[in-house]
Amino acid sequence: MSRISVIVPVYNVEKYIERCINSIKLQSMEDFECLVINDGTKDASMEIAERVIGNDARFVIINKENGGYGSVQEVGIANAKSPLVTICDSDDWLEENCLRTACEEIDANGADIFISGRYRAYSDGVIEYDSMFPEPDKGYTVFSRGENNFPVAGEIIPGPHGKVFRTDLVKGLHFAHHVSYTDCELYLLAYAKASKIIYNPEPLAYYLIDRQGNSMSANMEKFILQHITVFNHMLDQAEQLSDTDPSFYFRVFENLKVLFYELGNSSLDPKIKLSLGDQFYELFRRLISHREEISPLIGSYSREGLIARLKNYRLLNPKSSRSTYDKWLQKLMRNAK
Repeated sequence: MSRISVIVPVYNVEKYIERCINSIKLQSMEDFECLVINDGTKDASMEIAERVIGNDARFVIINKENGGYGSVQEVGIANAKSPLVTICDSDDWLEENCLRTACEEIDANGADIFISGRYRAYSDGVIEYDSMFPEPDKGYTVFSRGENNFPVAGEIIPGPHGKVFRTDLVKGLHFAHHVSYTDCELYLLAYAKASKIIYNPEPLAYYLIDRQGNSMSANMEKFILQHITVFNHMLDQAEQLSDTDPSFYFRVFENLKVLFYELGNSSLDPKIKLSLGDQFYELFRRLISHREEISPLIGSYSREGLIARLKNYRLLNPKSSRSTYDKWLQKLMRNAK
């Protein structure tokens, strides 16, 4: 049995797949399997992948009909034979010590999740360090459930870069299909179940941020609609879990507020904003039933001022929730003009 399974989703990435696979082949730790999952690609990505893989038996190709990123996560995790699993998007790549460092850190600390810093890479060759935290100087940290620092682990950017999960932690999870941003669903659901998370600020993965067709470049309406789908799917699943850390719902609440500001401050037509706003409110409404878990953490971990925190409490109160939300959206819409 290999030590770690690497999942590589493939869909129309013929310009990038060679670099990705070579970065995995050249890992300083050889004890891995790599599942290269063809999600119905329409270009020459798989021909290039097969050429680069050659006769390397550590690589396994899985062909499937197109179902989007979430379906690839499901297939990859279901087929992973190693005790640890990670995802490397096919337009991204890894530092040569990525897999070794992650495995050693997890072994040394008995962790469920390992997270490293990353590099943000641009197509013009510019490379920038990204700590994956709101503050850029976050140091090496062990987050343990039941300790005061654990909710802070939910602040980590949910992208797949530099994240390694214990396979049995994520086996059986399901993700929304035919939408982007399901990496957020994977991380937050794993965070909800985890007992210990290791963060190492060393950048061990590269994230190509500005390639054409990257989901982060999607139009705002599509961006919001896909996130609404993902968060509804995530909450459906979380409510079926038997041992969810209470701070999970606080972190969902915080993520939803960030997206809500994106909607309110966008240049979308006001009618579209209001229509999306109604759908968005249903997510906030779902969190009202978890207000006893969320409210105590607002005072301790929210990065907002007193007035904003008071608004959050009203948003979670069933008597004042909808009116608070409507006033908030209208204010953002006025300020965006």
